[in-house]
Amino acid sequence: MLKAGKNDSGFSEDALFAELDELSFMLLLHEASIRANSVGQFEWDHKYNRLGYCSKEYAELYGHRHVNIAGAQSNWEKFLTQIHPDDRDLYLKTCDQRHTQKSVICEYRIVLPSGETRHIQETNVYSELGTNMIRGNFGVVRDISLQKRVESVLDSKNENVRNIDAFGDVGCFLYNEIHHKFLYVDKPLSKIYGVEEDYLLENVRTQSEDFEFVYEGDRELLDQVYQDYEMGDIWAAEYRMVRPDGEILWVREIGKSFLVLNGVEEQTIGVVLDISDRKKTEIDLMKISDKLEYEVAERTLELNRTVELLKSEVEEKEKITAKLQHLANHDSLTGLPGIRLCMDRLSQALASAERSHETCAIMFLDVDYFKAINDNHGHRYGDKVLKIIAGRFQDVVRKVDTVARIGGDEFLVILSGLRNTDIVERIAAKLIEETSQVVNIGRHDFSLGLSIGIALYPADGSNADELIRSADNAMYQAKKNGRNCFRFAGS
Repeated sequence: MLKAGKNDSGFSEDALFAELDELSFMLLLHEASIRANSVGQFEWDHKYNRLGYCSKEYAELYGHRHVNIAGAQSNWEKFLTQIHPDDRDLYLKTCDQRHTQKSVICEYRIVLPSGETRHIQETNVYSELGTNMIRGNFGVVRDISLQKRVESVLDSKNENVRNIDAFGDVGCFLYNEIHHKFLYVDKPLSKIYGVEEDYLLENVRTQSEDFEFVYEGDRELLDQVYQDYEMGDIWAAEYRMVRPDGEILWVREIGKSFLVLNGVEEQTIGVVLDISDRKKTEIDLMKISDKLEYEVAERTLELNRTVELLKSEVEEKEKITAKLQHLANHDSLTGLPGIRLCMDRLSQALASAERSHETCAIMFLDVDYFKAINDNHGHRYGDKVLKIIAGRFQDVVRKVDTVARIGGDEFLVILSGLRNTDIVERIAAKLIEETSQVVNIGRHDFSLGLSIGIALYPADGSNADELIRSADNAMYQAKKNGRNCFRFAGS
């Protein structure tokens, strides 16, 4: 074990710890730069004053499962309770900037349900409903706890370097390359190895004994790193370690020569960090540099990445909204407008007819003999027949007209901008003719008919409900008169 004062090579303990200090800074800064790539996205709904959407990473940053985060942040007050009390005023002041700035960045601490404190950097982009009215905001958050920890250590660099606990899970060692044994190990290193400090000092006497802790598949790679290492330079390696209890963890090790006598490397010094949690989500490794610094250019690049993320989120939401809107207004089987969109278009057609003093017609269509197809062949064939018939209806009507499916084998057709009723009769006759054509599906031929009831505006009704009711009654008259025909309301 290393004693106070001088070690067995004549170097002072202060020199040793100073070297360990520098290596630890480099290792932690490297890890901080990698972990900074993990972000969580969210949308805050200002209308309902609650979390609208978030990614899995966002929930994890705040210490919740993805399925529970909506309840934990179901309103603004609940969200604020997770912000550290000393940082709430700063956070609220930053929020006040949203009326004058479209993008706001804030750093603050949060308190997790477990009691753990984390440093968070949040970037927001606000969407406005009107003047001084916020509709919602999209944002990203990232855990900057490690960076803050490193900054704190750097700020207090002149403190006693023996206070190695400031580095947490960074383990330090001094290794004799001639006799292949540890001269010094600290508690964090023994914790990573999963053994007591004395075990490493007393039982590791050869490189093979040291490599017993290295995952077998990574030994060759680590040995190559040691062989390629040039004296005086810093080596770095990431590999898997196997503890005596069988647990496998990822570590990052960096080190360099501490003592060279007569051109022979006698002692090396190094630090080891448990990076198991980071390895689970790592996409790329960043090479270590002499001293990683955070510059203004890096922050600008970070903001650009944030804007791209937010843009992607907005575009994705717009696609989903458009798809949901289409599903809400259209029939899922035929793709035709549904009753909701049909009523909207009928209202527009009636308003236009009133302004221009023209006629508007409503046709109520019911496919004859369709029930027998479902009963005898099943709904799979019935659905295919309906899709074919719906396509024929669309081919018959004009582009300005609307064909809608309102349920089962019933359809509505809106004919607008009519000068006379002749075109209504021609379209009705053509619809019946097309429906009467045999529908062939596989080895089956299906013969159908079409009963049509027609109501005219304003003669048969002054509003949508009256017109549809009149067309429906006329359709039933067509069925009573032998089906496969059309009837005008009141005739």
